[in-house]
Amino acid sequence: MSDELSALQRQLKNFEENLALIQERKSEFVMSTDIPLQMVKAESDLEKKIAQVKAKIATFLGTPPPADPAPVTSQYASGQNIAQASGGSTATVSTNQSISNPASNKGAQGIFHGPVTIQYGNPPAANPEPPQREADDRPRGRTLIVDPWYREGEFGTISEAIAAANPGDRIMVKPGTYEEALVIAKPGLEIIGDGGREHVIVEATQGHVISFRTTIGRVVGLTIRQLNTVNQAHCCIDIGQGRLEVEDCDIINGATGIRVADGAKPQILYNIIHSCYQGIEVSSEGRGIFEGNKLYNNKQRNWAIDPQALPFVTRINNEPNE
Repeated sequence: MSDELSALQRQLKNFEENLALIQERKSEFVMSTDIPLQMVKAESDLEKKIAQVKAKIATFLGTPPPADPAPVTSQYASGQNIAQASGGSTATVSTNQSISNPASNKGAQGIFHGPVTIQYGNPPAANPEPPQREADDRPRGRTLIVDPWYREGEFGTISEAIAAANPGDRIMVKPGTYEEALVIAKPGLEIIGDGGREHVIVEATQGHVISFRTTIGRVVGLTIRQLNTVNQAHCCIDIGQGRLEVEDCDIINGATGIRVADGAKPQILYNIIHSCYQGIEVSSEGRGIFEGNKLYNNKQRNWAIDPQALPFVTRINNEPNE
């Protein structure tokens, strides 16, 4: 029983961490209408799973699960159903209970369905002003431009820009083919293809094409191609730690397209991963969110996920989703 309880507790921790990741991603959208429906559904599914696991844990521990549903709260009560009163008094009633003003027994009563908390007092003014969204005041770094022809910017290779960058800087990569292996070891760097992933190509024969060795970063809009087909240890992207976001990339020909090491928890979003030996590999303590990716023509398998990592991996609408 203790082993099963420990497994449930680990599963709960994973679900809560994945839910936090999704909620963090949602907070990056300025308008709620821009949030993908898949993300909203994933959040809802995780909330249900968390409630289910908590109930199972409560059963093991012999404690009652939290009440469900939670009371519905109304700040103000007025009109025909609730007596008018002053003094800001409150009352909590349960299903089908008749209620009246606890501060004074004057006035009409009402029947409410479901737990309700009522606060007596003056109602708010009609048509209140909507709340204002807080400005996005996250610190921004510099923007460095990489152009193999030096038509724009001062860097001819991505590695030169990484060496010159400060944590948090953005590196915009102009169209071209960059034959270099990249090591990202500075937190917060963004490497973004400027011109469409089919026109911004990074390829290498020595080592992984991209090695991620820091806490947080972002890679967007690149073709990432491994040219060394002899050494089966070389990946297109090797995520050794932290949270790397990889989005809208074409990942080709590695021993592994994306490898997620123990402790790493990336966000792999809307990429194409193909013609590798295996598409995505997640080690036993790896985790992360894998959403909207297309995996095909990988020689051995599309997914290679350690059984111990399965509870820590969230896969949403990948194709094919095996």
